Amino acid sequence: MAARYTTASGSVLITGTSTGIGHAATARLAAAGFHVFAGVRKPEDADQVAALAPAGTITPVMIDVADPASVSAAVAQVRAALAETGSFLAGVISNAGVGMIAPVPYLNEDILQYQTQTNLLGHMRLAREFLPLMQETLAGQSRRGRIYFVGTGAGIPSLVFPFLSIYMACKWGTEAFCQSLRLELQLLDAPIDVGMINPGIINTAMRG
Repeated sequence: MAARYTTASGSVLITGTSTGIGHAATARLAAAGFHVFAGVRKPEDADQVAALAPAGTITPVMIDVADPASVSAAVAQVRAALAETGSFLAGVISNAGVGMIAPVPYLNEDILQYQTQTNLLGHMRLAREFLPLMQETLAGQSRRGRIYFVGTGAGIPSLVFPFLSIYMACKWGTEAFCQSLRLELQLLDAPIDVGMINPGIINTAMRG
């Protein structure tokens, strides 16, 4: 299906938009004039996310940040849409994440893999895959791009809480990755800013 949107504000990719922070950010940025590529993992979530704004304002994108092939496919979809409309990727909000509260002895291999693939490697994977596309499409634009990682109140520096070992380890790792990427892009004089968003306690589906 042909892309039909145009916007002077550019486009933003957000992951984890089915609920919570990602859902709210999608509606807010669409209302602010951005075209939003809204990352979802389930087909049934695509329609309800697209309905947050007038038709053509939000484009659902199937993406699971824990799956490298899924992220690569999302890059291809966004690249094709941007080329067709002449838009540019102004921002990436790496928001997708999963909660985990458990004692260390209960962190079996499946849990460790799922947590790290989503809450740590997923952020790294998303930045690695979408950064070149952002750099390409920002060329010639008189504006800077933004990459934001959504962390947690358990980010750096914070108190260390029991039963959150793997969750906090992933969030601290994301903080380190964010700071390193920020310095790297500054050294390369790239027109892209990088930052962390560390919200406090929010009543979302992750807490349910």
